[in-house]
Amino acid sequence: MTWTPNSVKSVFHIFDAPGHGKDICDSGDDYPGGSPDGFKIQDQMREFARLKINFTCVKVNESCNKMIDVMRDSYGQGGMVLNI
Repeated sequence: MTWTPNSVKSVFHIFDAPGHGKDICDSGDDYPGGSPDGFKIQDQMREFARLKINFTCVKVNESCNKMIDVMRDSYGQGGMVLNI
């Protein structure tokens, strides 16, 4: 996205299921090696942190806990705190 200078940047993500890959998903997954498009949530969360984009997770159920933990760790590497 294009952000205006000095804007407050926020993302709200509603989770109903984890993404692909054994590193973020404990349940059945057709893509246990990760996302077929090559994206890694860890890289994406580090980029959100680098850009100082506030990130809020809203989970619908507990199946996303492992993924959210991974996201929190990756986002935190950039000095940001994931809102849950």
